[in-house]
Amino acid sequence: MKNIVCLFTLLLSISYTKQLNLETCRYPLGIETGKILDSAFSSSSHVNDSTIASKARIRNEITGWCPFNKISSTTYEYIQIDLVNLTVITLIELQGKFSLTPNEQFADAFQIEYRRDRKQKWIKYKDFSEQYILSGNVNSYIPTIRDILPAIIAQEIRIIPIVTGLIPRHICMRLELYGCPYTGGLMSYTIPQGDKQFFDQTYDGENQNGILKDGLGQLTDGIIAPDDNKQLIDVIQSKDQIECQWIGWKRQSDIKLNFYFDTIRNFTSIHVHTSNLFTHNIYVFHSITISNCNRNLNNSQMEFVILNDYINTNARFIHIY
Repeated sequence: MKNIVCLFTLLLSISYTKQLNLETCRYPLGIETGKILDSAFSSSSHVNDSTIASKARIRNEITGWCPFNKISSTTYEYIQIDLVNLTVITLIELQGKFSLTPNEQFADAFQIEYRRDRKQKWIKYKDFSEQYILSGNVNSYIPTIRDILPAIIAQEIRIIPIVTGLIPRHICMRLELYGCPYTGGLMSYTIPQGDKQFFDQTYDGENQNGILKDGLGQLTDGIIAPDDNKQLIDVIQSKDQIECQWIGWKRQSDIKLNFYFDTIRNFTSIHVHTSNLFTHNIYVFHSITISNCNRNLNNSQMEFVILNDYINTNARFIHIY
């Protein structure tokens, strides 16, 4: 039997919602302007009333948030921001506090924690390279902007400053978050973990015996895997786990994907981006069955059969209406 793999990413087109578009979701969320109110800020500690969390507005030339303790690579001090509603965060801008000694009063690295509701455990952010520690500022006065890829969907976020040098020091921080409101309504999905090199590498929920639960990841992150057969062949032939934007499974049985939304939704279409590199045993899936898992609603099923294509190896969208 052939070792057949199905690779795809998924986009859901739903009435009264918008598909996540990372190219346009990049505007300031309002820390600098005051749109995000002082009451939205909190922190693990501060030095005095002039360095509380709400002072951490970027380009505030007077002060900033300054944690009480000296910071090292092992301390855990944080500034926390309540965004009130679910928000997509795609960029972060960081700045230290003005100092006569520019090599002080800033964090040269940081970590991020976030959660989508207050009942949820804090999630430690990691990038596509599975790095938890991100580079920060190089001095106390020049702002630094960092892309957040994959993007974060959160209601609350924590920034944890880090000093990577051997000697702990006092730091201060100012910041701005960039992104857009999250209107998609998808709260989590549950899927089997991908096969071998085709893991969902950025899934932020739990892995329970190979089943991913209570999180979001590459399947719906707004990033379309590139139509690059050479790169895909390199992934297939590699013996190591390397960065890959596809998720894939062996065709041993049906693959069940469950999606959970904030409210009842009216689906008008589903768009599945899939590979068809059949020359290397990667095929478009044969069929897809759609059903409603809400027991209080009509649990009718719809099945769609996808025609095989043994001519074109390009990736493509499968549109289901």
